[in-house]
Amino acid sequence: MYSLQYHLVWCTKYRKKVLKDGIDTECKEMLYDLAEEYKFQILAMEVMPDHIHLLVDCRPQFYISDM
Repeated sequence: MYSLQYHLVWCTKYRKKVLKDGIDTECKEMLYDLAEEYKFQILAMEVMPDHIHLLVDCRPQFYISDM
């Protein structure tokens, strides 16, 4: 039995507000595709114009850098 959750925050370079005008939805789609491919679950996701918050639940066999 395990519960392994990570809270990830990605910031854009120089905190420029580039995640808008459709790029934010494209990022969400890519992250959900990666979750399906690597078999981890996205519990919460918020895309702001200059950063992304992501809460993931995964198996202990996977390193966070591999996902």
